[in-house]
Amino acid sequence: MKILHFADAHVGITAHGKTNTATGLNTRIEAVLHSLDKVAQCAERRDVDAILFAGDAYRNASPDMTSQREFAKRVRRMAGLAPVVLLVGNHDRAANMVKAHAMSVFDALAVDNVHVISEPQVLRIETKSGPLQVAGAPYQRAGMAEVVTNLAAQVRHDAPAVLLAHCSVGGAIMGAGQTVTLEQDAALPPEALDHPAFHYVALGHIHKHQVIAGSRPIVYAGSVERMDFGEEGEPKCCIVVEIGEGGAGWQACSLPATDFRTIRIDVRPVVDPQGVIKQALRGGAFPGEIVRVIISCYESQKGAIRQQEILKRLDGATAAYLHFDLERVARPLRVDAPLHSMTPLELLALWFAQRGESVERTERLLQRAAGIMEIDPAEVAPALAAYGRNETNDGIEAALVALAALQTQEA
Repeated sequence: MKILHFADAHVGITAHGKTNTATGLNTRIEAVLHSLDKVAQCAERRDVDAILFAGDAYRNASPDMTSQREFAKRVRRMAGLAPVVLLVGNHDRAANMVKAHAMSVFDALAVDNVHVISEPQVLRIETKSGPLQVAGAPYQRAGMAEVVTNLAAQVRHDAPAVLLAHCSVGGAIMGAGQTVTLEQDAALPPEALDHPAFHYVALGHIHKHQVIAGSRPIVYAGSVERMDFGEEGEPKCCIVVEIGEGGAGWQACSLPATDFRTIRIDVRPVVDPQGVIKQALRGGAFPGEIVRVIISCYESQKGAIRQQEILKRLDGATAAYLHFDLERVARPLRVDAPLHSMTPLELLALWFAQRGESVERTERLLQRAAGIMEIDPAEVAPALAAYGRNETNDGIEAALVALAALQTQEA
């Protein structure tokens, strides 16, 4: 018997997206729907007997009509291939438990071949390869271990059984973006899921695809699409499970996912921060990507960085963000000569001294700086005298003055 397991669609997310004028849909919603289409294609290509969804269909418990329509289209397509079981996750259920959950419409309309599990139960469904028992454990903040034990006691031994649960498990790795929302959950001990009644444990809730250690496969399918920068670089997939006499095996079926990219640029030790940033971004069009550039700089350097010019270089991205990691020099500057009387090379020498550069390296750097600023190389040797002033002042702020002087020279 073959089963397809997927989870955490979150249809309706719009963060970091923009409206596609051709369709009227947010590009982030389109990305999720594209991944769901690929899930259906995988189910068809692998000719599965059942399709299990482990919760969180929507962004929240009150999805907009467009999100409901588009998710329903995908469910209907899947139901034409095999029985579909939809488990209610925390994002699908309102805080007020009396209200209908976000997937209630499938029950209300009695959609053929679609089963919704909103309360713990063992559902027995018929497939083309025989009966399958799905022990459903919808999301709840506490008491999940007892729920699983009770479900295991209801499983019969005449057909394969899968535990379908939306929960946090101790030891599971969560993305940075989920840390705050999941840390309030009562994490289920892994051994509570590793019950001999189940051939396979299909999990949802944590967005990172991973396997929990146990004597049978205990698998988080992960979200079908990357949600934020906390999931940057994470592969996305659905799972094809095969249950036979020897137990269960599984394979991941890759899904497309939006590229989140973080570019970190440190301009604190450089003379020309704008030039370094420009070089770091050279050749990057970033089409369809969601990009953030994090610039580490001194607080006084920030004003000299032309932010709009940087964002213009990221025009090809779906969304682009610019962040500054500022370092403030708290100590006051004390020098034994007025700054306005010091040459740019002297200021640079003082800066290099404060950075701990050797005299030899400082001299080489000053030679290069003299060439850039078209200053007579003979002025390098006198400028090195400023290097010795390091013993009597906190000249780190002189770096900022030197940068301003260089920018003035270039202008």
